[in-house]
Amino acid sequence: MQQRLNGQLKVARRGKSRVESKLDVKVFADQRMYDAGDVKRTSIEIYGVNPTMLHPARGAFDHNTLFHPKVIYLEDEQGRSVLGVGSANLTLSGWSINQEVFVFKPVTHKAQLQSIYQFFDVLFAPNGLSLIRSGYSKLINDPNKPEPWTFVHTLGRRSMLATLLENNAQTQVNTRDTGLLGQSTTAEVESIDELDVFVWSPYFPQNLSKFINELANYGAKLTDGRKTKLHLIPDLLEGHQLRTRWSEELAQDQIQGRVAFYHGAVEKQDPSQMCHAKLWLTQHRIAIGSWNFTSLGSNLHFGSKKAHINIEAGIVQQHEQDLSQLMSRSFVATADNFMNEKELNIHALQVPELLPFDVSVSFDWRTLRYQINLQTNREQGSEAEHAALESYTLSLPDIEAPVDLASTVSNFTLSLDDEPKQLLVAHMFEVKKHGSLVYRGFIIEQNTALRRVEEFESLEDIFDSLLGGRRLENNPNASLRAEISGSETDWGAEQAAGVIDDEQASPTLSYFRMFQAMDNFEQRLSEVQSDSVIEQYAFVVPGCLVEMKSKITRALSDNANVFNWYMKQEFNLLVAQTAGLAKDAALTVRIEGLMLKMDKSIIKGKSLQSQIGNSKYRQLIKGKCDYKYVAL
Repeated sequence: MQQRLNGQLKVARRGKSRVESKLDVKVFADQRMYDAGDVKRTSIEIYGVNPTMLHPARGAFDHNTLFHPKVIYLEDEQGRSVLGVGSANLTLSGWSINQEVFVFKPVTHKAQLQSIYQFFDVLFAPNGLSLIRSGYSKLINDPNKPEPWTFVHTLGRRSMLATLLENNAQTQVNTRDTGLLGQSTTAEVESIDELDVFVWSPYFPQNLSKFINELANYGAKLTDGRKTKLHLIPDLLEGHQLRTRWSEELAQDQIQGRVAFYHGAVEKQDPSQMCHAKLWLTQHRIAIGSWNFTSLGSNLHFGSKKAHINIEAGIVQQHEQDLSQLMSRSFVATADNFMNEKELNIHALQVPELLPFDVSVSFDWRTLRYQINLQTNREQGSEAEHAALESYTLSLPDIEAPVDLASTVSNFTLSLDDEPKQLLVAHMFEVKKHGSLVYRGFIIEQNTALRRVEEFESLEDIFDSLLGGRRLENNPNASLRAEISGSETDWGAEQAAGVIDDEQASPTLSYFRMFQAMDNFEQRLSEVQSDSVIEQYAFVVPGCLVEMKSKITRALSDNANVFNWYMKQEFNLLVAQTAGLAKDAALTVRIEGLMLKMDKSIIKGKSLQSQIGNSKYRQLIKGKCDYKYVAL
């Protein structure tokens, strides 16, 4: 899965090898609503969203604002695209046992695509991302051909309620109503002066009666004074309770016809199963998305000064649903159908506090460099910005000391000297205040096609594959690196049988096999014309130069003998030959950096040079074998 997501080496003959990646996956989520400490098995890009830092957020979004849309956008290489919207969160229950509403629509009109771009542009900007606009040529751009559906979101110009309620045709419809005592009656209802709005929602405002009246007044403004009647289909906890409190005003709202309550048309298979659907319906329009029946969730005050709203999204389109079918299972709501204060506290959504700043961390597997971006509310002034960072530190994998954020600039970098190990498993950074953990976020990993996750058990195994003509990539004899499979997870335990622990000695290594394996490696690369493949053989695939260097270094430290001296010289020669094949100057420099340097260490009281033969002999061999690179 990781290779399909981030790039897989495709080897072909005659220099046509390449690194192929056809998937680009990005996930945006409210930074308070996930635990980045959970084991993350891939390097999929997950961006934490701080709503208060989004433009045009200031004034409309505050610490109570949730980033709540459920949107999936899919686009292929030709620019054809599909938009998915609905109620399902990216959770196990949302994609399995809950009752949800989700719909996928092909993007056919330019106006639809523009609205999608508008939504994602706002999310991309704080993370330094640029949305690639495909400009699919077959999209309809004709005002005489109206779009069959409209993508509506809080980051756009119009609200869901305005799109849903405006211009509703004033026509007579057949409806089925049910009296407050439960008697079912059928009648021809004159609806020309009444606007019926049906809503599925699991969540409701604390003062439900007040919100019903606010919504009715809003509907009247948009529909030339038409009376709005709300038909609510709630998710009933344990089959009878709404997630809000009772008031006597609700009894009057029901008697006077402002609201009616109904059981869902689809029976639950299990009392614990939740109807998490968010669906709004009028006589002629339907809205499918993330909008709960709350002030923030419905974006009731969208566009108002100092409006406080959630960030929501969905689609609105025409429909021909027979509304009478939705009114067959009404019930009269009483105090027994609502929660007391204790129950409300138990079921209340616990949302952690937002940080007073936004921080994002990325790591580039090509440069081995962290990029840290800090964003504060600059409208408050520089002193307030500095105060917001006071006492906060940042901890990163493979970086020993925490970073004091108050002493840093807004954007800075940290480089690693060696290939990261902790980052292979710990894909998160931590923010602490006064030493106490307050936030975890996911690290965005770039150039993940260079993320080395497999290796061979020994140099002997590398040479066996090279001598036997087997490919290094996708080699069945390679295993997960110990840093990955040794993590404390059930998944790691399952893989323990194929884990490389300590490298075992290779008693069968010989001069001939070593010389021939090095030559075979160089012959394979000489047929490659792609820098991306050369880069893979240098830094990524099992048995690459990075892995070979590590194993040779270990062998040299264990035993300074003539064979290891030759192996070191051959490796440096191979590095030089590989660097010479690269067309990109930066890649050449990176490969040359793999050279094994002069070692002046002392082993058992003697210098390393004195243990591997006469210096004149070494100089002779260097000349005969073209060993002119930095080494013993």
